[in-house]
Amino acid sequence: KGIGLRTGKEVTIKLNPAGENTGILFYREDKSYLIKADPCALLNPDNFPRRTSIGKEDVYIHTIEHLMGALSILGIDSNTTHFLATGISPSYSVLHLPDLQSLS
Repeated sequence: KGIGLRTGKEVTIKLNPAGENTGILFYREDKSYLIKADPCALLNPDNFPRRTSIGKEDVYIHTIEHLMGALSILGIDSNTTHFLATGISPSYSVLHLPDLQSLS
Protein backbone atom coordinates (compact mmCIF):
# COMPACT_ATOMS: atom_id res chain seq x y z
CA LYS A 1 0.00 0.00 0.00
CA GLY A 2 1.31 3.43 -0.84
CA ILE A 3 0.86 6.59 -2.85
CA GLY A 4 0.86 6.44 -6.65
CA LEU A 5 3.91 8.16 -8.13
CA ARG A 6 1.99 9.82 -10.97
CA THR A 7 -1.43 10.17 -9.35
CA GLY A 8 -0.75 11.02 -5.71
CA LYS A 9 -3.65 8.71 -4.86
CA GLU A 10 -3.57 5.68 -2.58
CA VAL A 11 -2.84 2.44 -4.38
CA THR A 12 -2.28 -1.14 -3.23
CA ILE A 13 -0.46 -3.83 -5.18
CA LYS A 14 -0.41 -7.57 -4.54
CA LEU A 15 2.24 -9.77 -6.12
CA ASN A 16 1.10 -13.31 -6.87
CA PRO A 17 2.96 -16.22 -8.46
CA ALA A 18 1.67 -17.23 -11.88
CA GLY A 19 1.88 -20.48 -13.80
CA GLU A 20 5.08 -21.44 -15.56
CA ASN A 21 5.62 -19.62 -18.88
CA THR A 22 2.75 -17.23 -18.13
CA GLY A 23 4.90 -14.11 -18.29
CA ILE A 24 4.38 -10.95 -16.28
CA LEU A 25 0.72 -9.98 -15.99
CA PHE A 26 -0.84 -6.86 -14.53
CA TYR A 27 -4.45 -6.98 -13.36
CA ARG A 28 -6.45 -3.78 -12.70
CA GLU A 29 -9.03 -4.93 -10.15
CA ASP A 30 -11.04 -1.70 -10.38
CA LYS A 31 -11.51 -2.33 -14.12
CA SER A 32 -11.40 -6.17 -14.07
CA TYR A 33 -8.79 -5.98 -16.81
CA LEU A 34 -5.68 -8.12 -17.40
CA ILE A 35 -2.70 -6.74 -19.35
CA LYS A 36 0.33 -8.84 -20.29
CA ALA A 37 3.64 -6.97 -20.11
CA ASP A 38 4.82 -7.48 -23.68
CA PRO A 39 5.71 -5.20 -26.60
CA CYS A 40 2.11 -5.23 -27.89
CA ALA A 41 0.90 -3.58 -24.68
CA LEU A 42 3.52 -0.79 -24.56
CA LEU A 43 2.04 2.68 -24.94
CA ASN A 44 3.52 5.53 -26.96
CA PRO A 45 6.07 7.34 -24.77
CA ASP A 46 5.11 10.65 -26.41
CA ASN A 47 1.74 10.37 -24.65
CA PHE A 48 3.21 9.20 -21.32
CA PRO A 49 6.63 10.88 -20.86
CA ARG A 50 9.28 9.76 -18.35
CA ARG A 51 7.69 6.39 -17.62
CA THR A 52 7.03 2.98 -19.11
CA SER A 53 3.30 2.43 -19.52
CA ILE A 54 1.25 -0.50 -20.71
CA GLY A 55 -2.42 -0.66 -21.49
CA LYS A 56 -5.27 -1.45 -23.80
CA GLU A 57 -8.28 0.65 -24.67
CA ASP A 58 -8.72 3.08 -21.72
CA VAL A 59 -6.97 0.93 -19.08
CA TYR A 60 -3.38 1.92 -18.24
CA ILE A 61 -0.68 0.99 -15.77
CA HIS A 62 2.23 3.39 -15.47
CA THR A 63 5.84 3.22 -14.24
CA ILE A 64 6.10 -0.55 -14.59
CA GLU A 65 9.87 -0.40 -15.11
CA HIS A 66 10.49 -0.35 -11.34
CA LEU A 67 8.71 -3.64 -10.72
CA MET A 68 9.89 -5.23 -13.98
CA GLY A 69 13.52 -4.49 -13.05
CA ALA A 70 13.13 -5.98 -9.56
CA LEU A 71 11.44 -9.12 -10.90
CA SER A 72 14.17 -9.53 -13.53
CA ILE A 73 16.98 -9.25 -10.96
CA LEU A 74 15.28 -11.96 -8.90
CA GLY A 75 14.84 -14.21 -11.95
CA ILE A 76 11.03 -14.10 -11.78
CA ASP A 77 9.46 -14.40 -15.22
CA SER A 78 5.92 -15.47 -14.32
CA ASN A 79 3.93 -13.24 -11.98
CA THR A 80 0.50 -11.66 -11.73
CA THR A 81 0.43 -8.23 -10.12
CA HIS A 82 -2.96 -7.07 -8.87
CA PHE A 83 -3.59 -3.35 -8.52
CA LEU A 84 -6.30 -2.19 -6.14
CA ALA A 85 -7.31 1.30 -7.18
CA THR A 86 -10.48 3.18 -7.97
CA GLY A 87 -10.75 5.25 -11.13
CA ILE A 88 -7.04 6.07 -11.34
CA SER A 89 -4.04 4.87 -13.29
CA PRO A 90 -2.02 3.23 -10.54
CA SER A 91 1.73 3.48 -10.40
CA TYR A 92 4.24 3.02 -7.65
CA SER A 93 7.73 4.09 -6.72
CA VAL A 94 8.78 1.95 -3.75
CA LEU A 95 9.00 -1.84 -3.69
CA HIS A 96 9.42 -3.82 -0.49
CA LEU A 97 12.39 -6.14 -1.08
CA PRO A 98 11.39 -8.89 1.40
CA ASP A 99 8.01 -9.16 -0.34
CA LEU A 100 9.72 -9.55 -3.72
CA GLN A 101 12.25 -12.05 -2.40
CA SER A 102 9.45 -14.25 -1.07
CA LEU A 103 8.28 -14.73 -4.69
CA SER A 104 11.58 -16.13 -5.95
